[in-house]
Amino acid sequence: MVKELFKKISFYTAGIIILTLCISTAGRAESDKEKLAAEQKRREMIENAKEDLNDTTWKIELSQMGSGAKVENISDTVRFTDNEVESEILASEGFPGTSFTISIKDNAAIVWETMQTSEKGGLAFWKGEIKDGVMRGVLSRHINEKTVKDYSFITVEKGKEIILDPSKRVEKPKEKPAAVATERKAVETAPVTPPATPAAPVKVETKKEPQAQQAAEEPKKEETKKKSWWQR
Repeated sequence: MVKELFKKISFYTAGIIILTLCISTAGRAESDKEKLAAEQKRREMIENAKEDLNDTTWKIELSQMGSGAKVENISDTVRFTDNEVESEILASEGFPGTSFTISIKDNAAIVWETMQTSEKGGLAFWKGEIKDGVMRGVLSRHINEKTVKDYSFITVEKGKEIILDPSKRVEKPKEKPAAVATERKAVETAPVTPPATPAAPVKVETKKEPQAQQAAEEPKKEETKKKSWWQR
């Protein structure tokens, strides 16, 4: 009796354990699927941000941070082109455009960062945040080992609003290159000229000179003489 009861308890316990494992596995699979979808959406948002930032220009006002006696307020222009960012002022000091990284904050703000170097100007660290068409951030310039200047910046006027959500974006029409379109249009509108009919060959008769004609008839006369002698 005890053995049978023990078997029943063991059977039910095993069933409960198996059911729990199945539920746990299904829940983990669903969770992994949701994480994968969220990561895919995050990547799409980053790609959208990069695509929208390209070919944009932002006018910013930089204010030096710190308690120094001389505080600089500088106007600058930041351009994003071909997945690179460039500062108008720093470019004049030998800082080339550099690639930048993008991250998305929970409040849908776009954060971009980059580091630029120059032999004469040292290092420049940029970090900007864009939300609702407004860019703000910080610039840290390490001119040398002893001189560091930090600036905060903000856009002077509202810039481009970037739509991150893939479901709300409108695909841009693919435009044909101007050169190809112009060439194709020229070919389509060019008048069609029918092929020219080849002219019939013209026969040119050459008159033989009397001396040449007499020279050509001499072999024939000689042959006639020989034939007559054979017949005799």
